[in-house]
Amino acid sequence: MFDVPELRLEVFRYLWITETWYPEADQAIWESIATLPPLLRFLPEDAWEQDTASHEYGQGKVSTWFENFNITRPLRPEDWSEVMRRARHVKSYRMCQMLSSCTDAALEAIVACPPPGIPLLAGVRLVTLDPPSSQLPLYAKLLPLLIPHQYITTLDCTALEQFIPDADSFIPRFQRLRSLKLHVDTGKYAHENSLLVTPWHYFAFDRRRDASKRYDIRFVKALERCPELRHLDLAFYAQATISMLRTLSENPILRSLTLRYGCQDVQKFEDDLSAAYSFPAFPSLRHLEIRGLPPRDASRLLTSRTPTPLEGIRIIDNQYDTRYDDDERFGPAKDALLNTLGLICSQLEPYHSLRVLDIQSPSYNRFSLSLGDLRPLSAFPDMREITFLTKHDTMLVDADCEQMADWWPRLEVFAFGYGCPEGDPKCTLRGLLALASGCPYLARLELPLDARSIPDIQPDPNRAPPPYNSLAHLDVGDAPITDTEAVAQFLKTTFPKLRYLDYSFYREHGDLDRRMREWNRVVEVVTGVKPEDYSIHDSDAESVDDSIECL
Repeated sequence: MFDVPELRLEVFRYLWITETWYPEADQAIWESIATLPPLLRFLPEDAWEQDTASHEYGQGKVSTWFENFNITRPLRPEDWSEVMRRARHVKSYRMCQMLSSCTDAALEAIVACPPPGIPLLAGVRLVTLDPPSSQLPLYAKLLPLLIPHQYITTLDCTALEQFIPDADSFIPRFQRLRSLKLHVDTGKYAHENSLLVTPWHYFAFDRRRDASKRYDIRFVKALERCPELRHLDLAFYAQATISMLRTLSENPILRSLTLRYGCQDVQKFEDDLSAAYSFPAFPSLRHLEIRGLPPRDASRLLTSRTPTPLEGIRIIDNQYDTRYDDDERFGPAKDALLNTLGLICSQLEPYHSLRVLDIQSPSYNRFSLSLGDLRPLSAFPDMREITFLTKHDTMLVDADCEQMADWWPRLEVFAFGYGCPEGDPKCTLRGLLALASGCPYLARLELPLDARSIPDIQPDPNRAPPPYNSLAHLDVGDAPITDTEAVAQFLKTTFPKLRYLDYSFYREHGDLDRRMREWNRVVEVVTGVKPEDYSIHDSDAESVDDSIECL
């Protein structure tokens, strides 16, 4: 019950008003903490002190916060009793800036007299470790006193050699770890054996040195000693890509891998993508996500002579660099996209393994996509998700929707939005029906539609009859509409579980204001959301600039 934040808030308000407090409230309020001092304030009052600071804003508004939590006397084991009573409820813990309001003296006092029941947060299962550089030694001392390594299932960790010098002794403590988000430093050995590369002016590891001695490679290698680790989300120094992939491919149980890159990172390893390069075979990997590389560079990285039978591939590039024009960074946009699609399909077709394909990339030269461009995916009848989020002109018609429903009857997500080359969309509500009836699990559809004609629902013995209860999210693009009430009733009765309906425009035109008003009305009827609470999306305004992430 208390997993719902809004419900927890209402419970706390009620308890505050009625001046009552139950054990369930303690359990809910302490299950996730982002700072340690609130727990430490349950130490005896004579054992601690804390300063307050404030800042005055305009119109007499004052913001106040706590800082400089300090232990004023040596602690005794019995001082911890009230702290431990609350700490046992903690399930999620962020060892990040949460200690920054504690003085070093306070942290040393905790180390000198730790809680009798070590670790203090014995029930925690989700941990974030991101220590500030100024307190690395103290964090290292506190870590075993605070968290139960052997029970952690989810970990978000910044691995620094000064903080975790011996990965081989640190990693095996996490015997139940299943999901790891890791940002790993290169380490001292890599720094000492790097050379300046021109003209890019960055330091690259000397290939004549032993890459297996790098801290980042040793840390990732040690992950093989986590017997339940299935998902790894990895941010690392791009120049180590080839060595890192080789090391990761030796992990026998890894099922899901996310690789995170930053602006221009491909320059740091593209010299290694020679004719002899091949993406290594992974024994258990089924889902791969590459973030920060455009499709052209991601496809070069994926090229393999021994393909892994992947079920899901996501290539997500939400970065923007003004030093590149479209052709230079992304290649000719359509060619780069279709070449990537062709490579993936040709490598995986013998396995018929692909279930999810998600390609997202900015593009500044419009191009068109048709059913023929999607045909390589017809080799995979068990597709669950097909997403192409890059600006293009959609050429699909109703007959194409019928064909796609035959190709992918298990489809759950089809996101193929954006505009049309000339005039209005060619795909109508009849195409929507074709997809919904032929894909009974379809839950999300983003496709430009023409809603001016309400189709008759003809029974088809080979297709599921309405209502279609799976569809919950529909984006109709810049959809023309005439009979607003009829469209609203059609959508409401045909798709009774539809909870998110979006109209998005791509260009200015004379009918824009009217369409916006009419679709606001449809949204209100279908979802119950009032027009003033619903935000119409201008697709051109949703610039990639909003998602800049240059690591």
